[in-house]
Amino acid sequence: MAVSAKTPPNPCHPHLPNSLHLETHKLITLKNSTQLVKTHHFSLRKTHKISILSSSNSVDTRDPNSLICELCLQGQLKQAIKHLESMQELQIPIEEETYIALVSQCESKRAEDLGFRVYTYVLDRNTRFSIRLGNALLGMFVKMRNLVDAWFVFGKMEERNAFSWNVLVGGYAKGGYFDDALNLYHRMLWAGVKPDVYTFPCVLRTCGGIPDLARGKEVHVHVIRHGFECEVDVVNALITMYAKCGDMESARLVFDRMTKRDTISWNAMISGYFENGLFREGLDLFFMMRELFVVPNLMTMTSVISGCELLGDERLGRVIHGYVVRTEYGLDVSVGNSLIQMYSSAGNLEEAGTVFSRMESKDVVSWTAMISGYEGNGLPEKAVETYNGMELEGVMPDEIAIVSVLSACASLGFLDMGIKLHELAKRTGLVSYIIVANSLIEMYSKCNCIDKALEVFLRIPHKDVISWTSIILGLRINNRSLEALAFFRQMKHSLNPNYVTLVSVLSACGRLGALMCGKEIHAHALRMGSGFDGILPNAILDMYVRCGRMGLAVNLFNTHEKDIFSWNILLMGYAQQGQGILAAELFDRMTKSGVKPEEITFIHLLRACSRSGMVTEGLEYFHRMKHRYCIVPNLKHYACVVDLLGRAGKLNDAYEFIQQMPMNPDPAIWGALLNTCRIHRQTELGEIAAQHILEMDELNIGYYTLLCNFYGGSGRWDEVERFRKMMREKGLTLDPACSWVEVKGTVHAFLSGDDSHPQIQKINAVLEGFYEKMKVTGGVGTKSSSVNGVEDSKAEVFCGHSERKAIAFALINSVPGMPISVTKNLRKRENRHPLITTVEEAKRFYLLLGLGANVALIFSGRTVKYFSNMRQNLGPGVDGWAISLQAMMSIVVLMGLTICALYWWLNNYVPLPSRSKKKEFAGETEDGYNGKHKKSKLKAQFPSPNEYSSFMGDFPTATGIATFIMMLLSQWIFDKYGWGAAAKITPTVLLVTGVGFFSLILFGAPLAPVKGKAAIDVVCNPLGKSGGAPIQQFMLLTFGSLANSTPYLGGILLVIVLAWLAAAKSLDTQFTTLRQEEELEKEIERAAIKIPVLADNGSRIGSILIGAPALNPTEGDSPGSSSESQ
Repeated sequence: MAVSAKTPPNPCHPHLPNSLHLETHKLITLKNSTQLVKTHHFSLRKTHKISILSSSNSVDTRDPNSLICELCLQGQLKQAIKHLESMQELQIPIEEETYIALVSQCESKRAEDLGFRVYTYVLDRNTRFSIRLGNALLGMFVKMRNLVDAWFVFGKMEERNAFSWNVLVGGYAKGGYFDDALNLYHRMLWAGVKPDVYTFPCVLRTCGGIPDLARGKEVHVHVIRHGFECEVDVVNALITMYAKCGDMESARLVFDRMTKRDTISWNAMISGYFENGLFREGLDLFFMMRELFVVPNLMTMTSVISGCELLGDERLGRVIHGYVVRTEYGLDVSVGNSLIQMYSSAGNLEEAGTVFSRMESKDVVSWTAMISGYEGNGLPEKAVETYNGMELEGVMPDEIAIVSVLSACASLGFLDMGIKLHELAKRTGLVSYIIVANSLIEMYSKCNCIDKALEVFLRIPHKDVISWTSIILGLRINNRSLEALAFFRQMKHSLNPNYVTLVSVLSACGRLGALMCGKEIHAHALRMGSGFDGILPNAILDMYVRCGRMGLAVNLFNTHEKDIFSWNILLMGYAQQGQGILAAELFDRMTKSGVKPEEITFIHLLRACSRSGMVTEGLEYFHRMKHRYCIVPNLKHYACVVDLLGRAGKLNDAYEFIQQMPMNPDPAIWGALLNTCRIHRQTELGEIAAQHILEMDELNIGYYTLLCNFYGGSGRWDEVERFRKMMREKGLTLDPACSWVEVKGTVHAFLSGDDSHPQIQKINAVLEGFYEKMKVTGGVGTKSSSVNGVEDSKAEVFCGHSERKAIAFALINSVPGMPISVTKNLRKRENRHPLITTVEEAKRFYLLLGLGANVALIFSGRTVKYFSNMRQNLGPGVDGWAISLQAMMSIVVLMGLTICALYWWLNNYVPLPSRSKKKEFAGETEDGYNGKHKKSKLKAQFPSPNEYSSFMGDFPTATGIATFIMMLLSQWIFDKYGWGAAAKITPTVLLVTGVGFFSLILFGAPLAPVKGKAAIDVVCNPLGKSGGAPIQQFMLLTFGSLANSTPYLGGILLVIVLAWLAAAKSLDTQFTTLRQEEELEKEIERAAIKIPVLADNGSRIGSILIGAPALNPTEGDSPGSSSESQ
């Protein structure tokens, strides 16, 4: 239905009633979308000015309307507004030309307040607007981005022309309301207004801005229908639309069919190719342009230089550079900026600096390009130096320059300069840019000012994925991994993490030993299809290795593509657990697969040999590194060799090795020697190493801690006190010991000396119980013994309260059979503390059950799976309840199968006795029983054995065999799929077991004596009477007793099986976390995870304990070092 052009249409702005459009999308702003409309508008205003000037000679100058028009022409807008207000007070009629002149002047000066004041006066005097006044108001409001009032003016216009529609369509497109702009275009067609040459470029740019190829093709049809297919401006807009929509074939087809092309046509095609990644095609078109003698303009040259940058072809870029310097654009600033970016991206900073120095005039983009070029190529010092020169020149940096310099400060650790840049960003308002805020978070995090980073993060109103990733990574590198997990949980409520976020949070999980959290993130990555993207597989592998799960790590290692980092991570895991043989085998696989080892590879390999006592192999690898792979050893390699020799007890060889080094040893090498001297209690050599350490580094608290451990292990507590006094004098404080434990998917932190945990009373009660038992058994107690003024006890030096609290908390809150993993932030000694052994011994108990032959069943209770500083399993981690139930099940199955076999043999291979024997067996004998003729009541109560022979030989045996097959199947399902799957077949096993054993008791009890005696006769008859009496007595005791007790033993087994099923069913409810872990591992292997990631009803990640202070633990000196113990 057509709408009359004179009838005001329904308003389409969403803020007004009767909105035509369904929804409004705020998208990117189209550039130059109303350029042609502005040109048309300008010509209209020019006509107005000429009209006023021509009439001013004949009009009295004292006429207020003419005076206002003259003031507007002279640019005196405020004076014109004062005269307008005076005319309003005196109620002098105001002409339409006066309003038009005032509105046009407000538009040109962007005087929004004054323009709105004029608009109120117009509304007071006019109920409807003419075309000229309405177009003037439309142009002013559209330029001021006031689309609400623009739509209101459009609705009050008495008549509209194509210019009116073009202005409003361009305004909506420029404001990002692309759907509204296209809907206005269709209303324009319905109203019968024919679009002109200015309409289609605006509408086509709108289609490209969405982008919407279908609507763009529809507009293309309209262009052909209205006969504008030969207009160069319209066809150029078509090429741009197709390029924005990614349809370069259609764009090239339109380009080739053009009968007349201008430079804009070539630029549209060339830039379209570059935007869609077709760099070669774009450059070929540029060369074709030159062959046809089309002169490129400035935009052409900047586009071609950018294309060379994106293509990475520096040689071609040099050719373009040589061409452009011979043109009139050689000294243009934008060309120079493009050349700087091109050379910087190619890594040729020398040429980029030459271009920069030869530029006569430099703008902020020039300085920013140079700064970002230095920073992106690993020269942060030059980036900071260039920024200082920029400040001296008085050039104010923009947000890109601030970001580049902040990144350089983060790399160099220039905190003071970063703070100055932060203050500058606040003064200039650049801090409101989210990229600036994200760079500030990164800078503060890398400068160890995480609290300032948190302050910046919390002030960001609309955080993006990069903001969350930056703060999570910052918390991780500042040793606050628990808070990093908490922030990741908050992020999941509003945004989906990218793979960089997952890498950061996986690193936090590895440092905390949060295995369940890491598995859930692994599952999320697989479900999102990013589990094998970039460095994410290596991050997952590193998480499993740091959590001590080498089995899962090896499985993941074998299923994804391997690079040098994957091999190094797995070698690090073997080194942490002291598995030197496996590390050597992995290194052989690595070299045979063609992967060339690097420096870090041999560091992990030497560490593995050191912790496994493989001295010969370690020295061989050190020799091979130098001579076969031509890798020059650094100080870390020498430290590993010293540790290798020292741990093996060859301390003198280690000392000689240090003296023969081609470089001066650093404190780390002497620290390795001191540590091995502590292990082997070599005081003299250890004091030499300690002397060198103190001479080189007096402010490293880690070495003071090592010295205290050295003298404390030797019993010289006076020296311990002396070094602690030195630490206090120098102001060195050791971070409090912190231990983490993961229980039911939640990570809990415990600080030494902190009693704010909600369950602290239960934890202390459990520990007191262990301390009492330790005193009885001769272990170390809980009281502190001050030796020579030492504040802490010997026990406290080696096993802190935080670790004990973590173990006690896990014992209280975990189910039986659940492994307990404890992660510490401080270095721990090699041997185990007596508390750990006491915990394991106290939680084991034994239960002896007598089933005929006194079968012993051991119920191993809860076992602490405790890792050393290298995540080495120092104690047996036994899932006691599971083993106990499986052992009971195996015994029951074995005994049941034996009974079934014996019962089947008795029924099928033992013949029934003769009639006389039957009577005898039934209790009726010739001579009577005990001298009397009696008839047993059995015969009166039960039929003869022949009536049972067939049934008793088949049904009980068949049901018994079926029972134990089902039991075997359930045990296999338990081993394969865990408790959850085994519990599902419990009713079936229960039913078959009950029927089988009940049939044994019911039908086997009357005939058991008969079959037992018959079995004796069958076995003993071939032996004859001579010597048969002892054998008969023996067989009577054996087969007779077993045959007689078969049905009743089956009943006992029935009770055992029912008890096993009841225990399995009850324990199934307690093994929730264990089942989740097993099922998650299976689903990870199948890459088909179905569980919700970090759901509210699932495990909670990173819960921070109520009342616990902020954590700031100190980790080790290298990845995987002993400071990251679990």
